[in-house]
Amino acid sequence: MLHTSARAFNDIWKVMGGSSGITTREFRRQLRRGNLKRLGRQAPQEISDHFLNHVFGWAPFISDLSKFAENNARFFQMLDHWRKSNGQWKHYRRTLKDDLVQTLVASGTGMRCEPSGYVMENVICAPGTARWEVWEEKYTLVTTSGRFKFYIPTLDQEKYPEDKYPSMGVLAAWLRMHGLRASPSVIWRATPWTWLIDWQLNIGRNLDAIGGAVLDGVVADYLYLMHHTVSDLVCKQYLSTGSGDIVLTWRRRIDCKQRKQADSPYGFDSPWETLSPMRLAILAALGITRH
Repeated sequence: MLHTSARAFNDIWKVMGGSSGITTREFRRQLRRGNLKRLGRQAPQEISDHFLNHVFGWAPFISDLSKFAENNARFFQMLDHWRKSNGQWKHYRRTLKDDLVQTLVASGTGMRCEPSGYVMENVICAPGTARWEVWEEKYTLVTTSGRFKFYIPTLDQEKYPEDKYPSMGVLAAWLRMHGLRASPSVIWRATPWTWLIDWQLNIGRNLDAIGGAVLDGVVADYLYLMHHTVSDLVCKQYLSTGSGDIVLTWRRRIDCKQRKQADSPYGFDSPWETLSPMRLAILAALGITRH
């Protein structure tokens, strides 16, 4: 990065006729006058090098430094929040899906209701204007509700009081905040070319889920997934009369609700019978038993 940027400044100096004889004051004067037009004739390869150096070099580097400084500025505020939340139950409710899909099932001309016939379709209504439609309106709402707790031993001030262990909890929290911890996910991402494998198989995301559950000790006292579907078949009859247009509507509804409880404090598809000794030990330490 430094080499590419330094080369760019060197090119500017040479284009302006720079040499050991030109003074800094003269260089600045030429710069203010905009005498850099000849730089536009640089080779495309050099221009692309400087562009990539900025987008993928300096910009991410400065952004990381800024985030690092921001994390350190609010570190003790976050540490105090983690300590207060450590080992405390908290309820969460989230909406995973909330949408309405309307689909035209069938349509046509004429009458699809009673009374019908010649008088209805040609005398009372304008001839040839009667038409009908059948729509499916499907509303889906998926929500989740649970009571969660996370426990980080190094943040437990009863087990590791600051007067006896002044730096253990602080150091561990600092490393955790900046992602400096050995986990399956970190090792995976540090391995060359794993991003290409993740592009197709998404292994990294699965490792994140596994590593989070094991390292952070996040468990649920209860966890439910609720799925609510309302399907309406709507028949609409459109009529044009001398007094105005009329829309007649009939509705047939199917309302279905399902609720799924988590198989264990570690979520779905993790029944108690399959929990590892490590996970069972974490649950025992948190005072959670099977019920």
